[in-house]
Amino acid sequence: VGAAMVQAVAAKAKTGGKVIAFEIAAPGAKRAPSWRLGVDVLLRVADEAECLAAAEVLLPMATPPQGLISVDADDVLALFEGADVVQTGIGTAAGAQAVDAAVAQALGTLPWKPEFLHGILLFLAGGDSLGMKEVNASMDAIMARASADCNIVFGAEVEPMLGDRVRITLLATCGKRKESHDASNWMMGMLEGKFEGDENE
Repeated sequence: VGAAMVQAVAAKAKTGGKVIAFEIAAPGAKRAPSWRLGVDVLLRVADEAECLAAAEVLLPMATPPQGLISVDADDVLALFEGADVVQTGIGTAAGAQAVDAAVAQALGTLPWKPEFLHGILLFLAGGDSLGMKEVNASMDAIMARASADCNIVFGAEVEPMLGDRVRITLLATCGKRKESHDASNWMMGMLEGKFEGDENE
């Protein structure tokens, strides 16, 4: 990245900025959650290509809006605040139903079913012909699959090199640290109550 970006990130970090870390992990691999790593958001990706794709979505948040629909930094950080792990999914397709197919492909690479997702950042990229029709189609496709209470943030950008193809990049989470912590405390309390007798010591 350029010197200006480095300075901007350093300045934000000094004023309590958020720390976003990337982790390349095999599907299903168990790793320490982000609160143990000391970062605000842990993005889990399958390989370097996914890492770069996710970075391309997030890095422009530190610069003035440039995309067709710019991703707002505050919206993204609020979406993933307290999330244990954020997974990355990518889908690419062409043709009449390209957007729907790309969304389905991106969701299919996530380890969770769409109905269990609590937060989704959907970023749509396409060629010069990309417009609000495709943006609306991506919104409809993700809302039809996700749960009604899922928080969704959208972004879109024209990338001429894609030609007639569209690419969907999803950053998604299904759980919050606080909810996981509350559930763990509830289960521990139940077990302690159930086995507190001397005969079960």
